[in-house]
Formats: sequence, C-alpha cells, structure tokens
Amino acid sequence: MTRLGAVSAMLVLAVAAVSVGPAVADDICAPRSIGVSDTTQFEGGFFVETMTFTVTSAGCAGGTVQYATGADPGGAMPMAEPGLDYTPVSGELSWAPGDTTNRTVVVDLVGDYAIEPDEVFTLELFNPVGLVLADPVGLGTIHNDDVTITPLGKPHCLESCVACRLSVITSEPAPVDLTIHFATQDGSATAESDYTGVSNGVLTIPAGTSAAELNIAVHDDQVAERDENFYVYLHAPSNGKITEDQVAMGIVDDD
Repeated sequence: MTRLGAVSAMLVLAVAAVSVGPAVADDICAPRSIGVSDTTQFEGGFFVETMTFTVTSAGCAGGTVQYATGADPGGAMPMAEPGLDYTPVSGELSWAPGDTTNRTVVVDLVGDYAIEPDEVFTLELFNPVGLVLADPVGLGTIHNDDVTITPLGKPHCLESCVACRLSVITSEPAPVDLTIHFATQDGSATAESDYTGVSNGVLTIPAGTSAAELNIAVHDDQVAERDENFYVYLHAPSNGKITEDQVAMGIVDDD
C-alpha cells in the first residue's frame, strides 16, 4: 500500500504540473509565407525617381530571404538594362519570430530624355530560410514619360503692358505635372529698371495638358527710348528635353 500510494501521489503531481503549464499551441508560431508585388513608376528625367517593391508577409515564424534585381521576365515588353535604366540592388530581408510587418525594397531609376517604349525588370526572392515563397518574382514596369519642351516664337511686348508672356509647349500631354525652372538675364534691358528679374522661377505644365505660359513683369518708365530686350533661360525640367533653352524677350517702347 505504501508503494501504491507513493506512485499515485507522483501521478497526481505530474498531472498538476502539466495542467498549470502554458498551452502547447501558445508556443507554436505559424509558418511564414512571403511574396513580392508588381509595381510601376514613371521614368523621370532631371530628378531621380524610385520604384518600391513591397514584400508581403503572412504568418509569424522567423526567417530570412535574399533578393536581387534583373531576372528576365520574358514576354513581349523590352527588358530594362541595369545601370542604364535602373540601379541594380541585392540584399537580404529578415523577420524575427512574431514580427508581422511587410518589407520594402527601393530601386533608383535612371532617367533619360529618349522617347522609347515602356520597359520592365524584376525583383526576385530566393534562398529562403524558415520561410515559404508564395510569390518569388515581382515585375517592375518603367513607364516612358519623355517629352520635348519648346518655347514658342520670339515674344515681344509693349512697354506699357503689364507683362511679357512666353508660351511653352510639349510634344505630347504631360503624364504627370511637369515643372520647368527658368531665370532671366539682362540684354539691353536692365532688371528692376525695365523688367522684374527672376532668379529661380518655376513653370508648371499640369498633368494631361501640353502648354503653359510664364509672365515676366515689365516696367513702363514713360521715357522715349530704344526698344530693348532681355533673356529667359529654361532649365532643369522634371522630365523631358528642352529644345531651346534661351529665349530673347523684346520690350517695345511705346512712350
């Protein structure tokens, strides 16, 4: 009886120890499944554009995966060239157990001013450790948005007018807001005496349109004098190529 009682007591203690411990399910983290999304971005020009791939995550187990750009997706669209159309990237993504956040991979695009078709490249996930690859390849599409930018004519304005106007047109409607920087420089006319000088003006051609007008204020000094001129320099477009970056603006004396 003594031995039987001792064994029974040990069994009771063992059951009690199991019953007060944490549930087994609480110590198990679901396997993590990841995938990379497709993305698109306009190419850009003077200013660098970036393309962001999102790597989504489901589950909570820890793990790592490597990534790299450049795999050929196949298909009919032209392949973007690393170094010429985008800056190649590679590296590793990691998740700690319980981390449920997504990750992003950012790729710099290399803008140019050539009229060309849209191009594609890929971001590929590989060598997973502790992870399941649900969608290992993301397709990046670079939309061509290059246009030519042309100032119209050789503007002249009467001195008594409020401003000299310069119209700027593009070869096709701008896919996004297009900004063009401009500055004035004296010719025979003198800034602040004959016109209001501009050192860093910005002209915006709204998305979906193909023309805009910039205005330079002129001063009527009510003195009979020769016709005069100054220059407007166009530079640093957010996209596209300027066909004529210097425009002479004439001020016609009408005193």
